[in-house]
Amino acid sequence: MDTGNGEMHQGRIVWFDLKTGRGCVVCRDTLEDYLFDSKGVDSPSYFFHEGEEVLFEIEETKKGWWARNVCLARNQES
Repeated sequence: MDTGNGEMHQGRIVWFDLKTGRGCVVCRDTLEDYLFDSKGVDSPSYFFHEGEEVLFEIEETKKGWWARNVCLARNQES
């Protein structure tokens, strides 16, 4: 399990809800799911789509482990 040390992880968007600004990513290495919200997004004006490849950090919160600084992977095609 990551200790929240700022290491970037690769994964993909499982779902993203426009109304709540919350979503879920699955980590490529561990296959674990992590929730995130618009406060944890690198570009809050961007809306994620299912299946997009992303990079993210993992942070321990009072609600468990969450993804933060979620951003599109650089190799994503437009």
